[in-house]
Amino acid sequence: MKTSALVLVVSLVASPAMFAGEYGLSVDPSFPHPCERKVSRSLNSCTTSAVVQDLRRVFISGKSFRIKSVEMAVLSGKISLSANALVTFNEGIVAICLSESPHDFDAFKRFLHYLPYSTLRVRLASELPVAQPAIRARLQEALSALPRSVADAAIRAYKRELSEEGDRDELSEEGGRDKCYEAVRRVARAMEIDARLSDVDIQAEIDLWERVKGPMPYPTPGTACALFGFQDAAHAALDERRKKRVR
Repeated sequence: MKTSALVLVVSLVASPAMFAGEYGLSVDPSFPHPCERKVSRSLNSCTTSAVVQDLRRVFISGKSFRIKSVEMAVLSGKISLSANALVTFNEGIVAICLSESPHDFDAFKRFLHYLPYSTLRVRLASELPVAQPAIRARLQEALSALPRSVADAAIRAYKRELSEEGDRDELSEEGGRDKCYEAVRRVARAMEIDARLSDVDIQAEIDLWERVKGPMPYPTPGTACALFGFQDAAHAALDERRKKRVR
């Protein structure tokens, strides 16, 4: 298989406010300019070094993003990494974890949430045996923030979207339907056509809920939307997939 075909694509769903459908980031060392707009693909193509420099600028130095497309990719998770960009990109992520006092590590972990790359997990883990206690704890946090697979990343992003909508939950003026209800419908439609998720992935989430559900304190609106709303969305997505196969 040629290197050009080894493109790993992650296109995660975020809330509409993140403009996930309009912004994206393609990371590759071979582009002739630091960043280049690809209108036909709705992506900004950037060199790995430009992206890593911007990430270091923000998460180590606490300065603002220089490149808007990198900022939007960090917020929405719509990022594509070519196979030959992974080593340099991973080293940039490790450098942020190892820095003396990284800026806004919680925001950095939210970004890691969108990066389902096994090579990054291995690279972070390789630093654990030689790290000082404070840095070791930080590396563990970073590893915990990484999704374990593309499907896991997708599911976590959907749950996060529902949680955020639930926390902003207010009755709308049009028909009295709340934000969580609308988000559940939106997520169900997205999951139905999401190529990252198999029927088995969706069913596994449904089965897990059936095994662990039980009495609990009344959750916050965001937690409730993520817990109960995701189940509604998962059932609806799976039902629609099965109906389409029968037609």
